Amino acid sequence: DATVRVSASDPFSTTDDQAYLGNLKPGESAVAVFDMDVDETATPKPYSLNSEVLYEDTEGHDQISDSVKINTEVLPAEKKLPGYQLGTGITFIALAALFVVFRKRKQD
Repeated sequence: DATVRVSASDPFSTTDDQAYLGNLKPGESAVAVFDMDVDETATPKPYSLNSEVLYEDTEGHDQISDSVKINTEVLPAEKKLPGYQLGTGITFIALAALFVVFRKRKQD
């Protein structure tokens, strides 16, 4: 009956810091997935996050593992397409103008 808990620290944040792993026998493994946010100003580089596994041992006692490092990496931000926001704005204005024109025609 194991649950893993991750400690998110700058530049990471999460509202989902625990994942249920289920019943594991010695030597078995499981995968935990966490939904993490990364600050947009984070330096692209490798990071280590601390985690620990909370589990019930074979005698029914609650235990906490030693700290387990989770290695991850922040990659450089992807470049946005030039003019993406401008194009979206122009499209929105064009649709609004069409709406006004059709509404006036409908009233006439």
